[in-house]
Amino acid sequence: MTLSELQEWLGRRTPEATAHYAKITPNTLARVYNDADYFARNVRTVAVLVDRDAVASGAAASGEPWQYYDVGHGWCTYSFFEQCERRMACARCDFYTPTNGSRGQLLEAKDNLQKLLANIPSPKTNTPPSTTAKLPSTSSWHDSPMSLARHHATSEHPRQPHCYPSSRSGTARSLRQATKSGPPPAAPTEGRSVTSQPAPDLTSLYPGLGRDGTLQIALQKAVDQAGYRFDVLLERAPGWKRTGARADGDSRATSVHLGIQDRCFVMSFWERGVAMAKGTTTSLNEAATATGDWQSGATLEELQSACPFVHYGPLAEAHERGDAVETRWTIYRQTAASHVDQDLIEACYAQPQLRALFPFHSHRSLNFSRCTGFPYTHDVPVVTPVDGRYRVSWWETRSPQGPADIGEADNPRDAVALVVAHLSPECGPAVAGTAKDLGKSDST
Repeated sequence: MTLSELQEWLGRRTPEATAHYAKITPNTLARVYNDADYFARNVRTVAVLVDRDAVASGAAASGEPWQYYDVGHGWCTYSFFEQCERRMACARCDFYTPTNGSRGQLLEAKDNLQKLLANIPSPKTNTPPSTTAKLPSTSSWHDSPMSLARHHATSEHPRQPHCYPSSRSGTARSLRQATKSGPPPAAPTEGRSVTSQPAPDLTSLYPGLGRDGTLQIALQKAVDQAGYRFDVLLERAPGWKRTGARADGDSRATSVHLGIQDRCFVMSFWERGVAMAKGTTTSLNEAATATGDWQSGATLEELQSACPFVHYGPLAEAHERGDAVETRWTIYRQTAASHVDQDLIEACYAQPQLRALFPFHSHRSLNFSRCTGFPYTHDVPVVTPVDGRYRVSWWETRSPQGPADIGEADNPRDAVALVVAHLSPECGPAVAGTAKDLGKSDST
């Protein structure tokens, strides 16, 4: 039935009024997705290890790897693995750790690792048969039904890939068993797909969901019973229709996901593009309380006081105080992380124009943003240390192997001079918010 036919049938005067009264509710949308069996046909999962020690110690906030995606022949530490445009072309990537190397073996021997599963959208079913099957890039998501509601607060708000946490794992050897029992992994090549794993049966862990229920429905009921008045929505990422839920506000968001081997609700608390806090609880009511408190404007201290399972770090406190830029520079200047070039950091920090921007690393490149939330701005040159030299390029062309479209320097000071020479006159101090927020401000 077309919109005009529906308008006539409902007796509305305008298409706008028809669209308003015929708006699809989250519950209806969940039933439609479930009936269509969309997610069972269009989702794959990949195993992930989370280093809890790195998170608890604050090493993750300083740039140390803490997520390890199992790519069969090794581990990928790129936080946004599900959005990687070069996925499975791993051999020369700085984020790749081979399984049979010393670093891979040390990782498998570590304690306090948590095993998770991350959902990855599979290729479209209407791909011409003559093309090579590849894992989809982020752009392919826009054509899926879930383009109605993508990552957190906006369609441009990427998040770290959502994971189903499982029971605490002393080692990662169990993840290797499936790989070792089958054929030997092939060499990393472009277009290789991730092995599919069956969707888990969560009925025994979460009897309140039933066979056809969703976390969104259960959490909405718990939130209502706790006295809060806001809508709990379906998770935007593909594959989380049943086991993920979120609450969005003007500047805050909360996401909740279910564990697959142990009963637990894994929570993330966001504000203006920043993951401010995380927590895990076995109680749905506690998850509802934490969601309600955060969406109602509680501070980090108030949230942790009411919900002791929530934890946060110094950088989150700095974002709350409003001095995230200086705190991030301090973290970089004090860290011993191998991917941070201390000489380059000091040279940048000595330059007032760069010291006022928010620094972040991506693929070993040092970047500068005019905002403190994700997604960041990408209109400032990027510096990539390569074999003792420094390549200065724009964000789109940054790569240790690619050309330096701005120039190369023999030392950090000259590299910083190239960056400063290409700053726009309007490049001011970094402000709180995301690139989209800054775009709205610049246009007004």
